[in-house]
Amino acid sequence: MPTLSDRIRRARSLCGMSQSELASRVGVGRGTVTRWEHPAGNAPSTRHLIEIARSTGTQVEWLALGLGAPRSEAMTTAAATDPDAHAENDLELECLRCLRRMPRRVREQLAALMRSIAR
Repeated sequence: MPTLSDRIRRARSLCGMSQSELASRVGVGRGTVTRWEHPAGNAPSTRHLIEIARSTGTQVEWLALGLGAPRSEAMTTAAATDPDAHAENDLELECLRCLRRMPRRVREQLAALMRSIAR
């Protein structure tokens, strides 16, 4: 059975993300992700597990416990059918890609700025 470190590595590779990219999205250093992915390394906190799952599009239950599939059919179907789940044009796609590479704190600040401008 795959270990937590195996599942974290797999979640990251499923979405084609580097350790540095995942670290930035979760708000930790690359070395922390390296330790999470090492068989004898540290386990992430619950908050970080949830953020890893969100950032990689995997289910928390699978990531934390190995239960179920990495991605649910509902998640895949929602992403394919929800018009808000994808970019409508190249500019939105570029913005989404940039946003996803930013640290969580910066994403939250940028979201607050965009909400205030959109009023």
